[in-house]
Amino acid sequence: MALDPWIEGYDVAAHVFIPSGQPGSGYTHVTVAFYSDTDCSAYLTAASSGNFSGLDNWELIDFTGWTPDGAASARIAVANQKTASGDFQTYADALHFARNPEMIFADGFESGGLTAWSVVR
Repeated sequence: MALDPWIEGYDVAAHVFIPSGQPGSGYTHVTVAFYSDTDCSAYLTAASSGNFSGLDNWELIDFTGWTPDGAASARIAVANQKTASGDFQTYADALHFARNPEMIFADGFESGGLTAWSVVR
């Protein structure tokens, strides 16, 4: 998807379900890949959620991050990683990618650093 230039911070979320009784095992995560062009062909960088491996329950995977400088588009993916042989499947629903209006400090202040307040001499 093409990004609006005003998106600095973003929220990503998806509901996932891993059914039990599968011959294989593994985990699921959500990834946002950023690109420097509008057709998602010039890869820039990526961010990913933590891994989810719970069974038989719809769970929310969500994370917040900063849009990297130069990003013009993004691709969102829900991915599975097998950790044992056999088929492994995950269901995903309600994928969400949106601007986070609370992330107003593009200078990195919310990262915990004090550089926005320090004087370098």
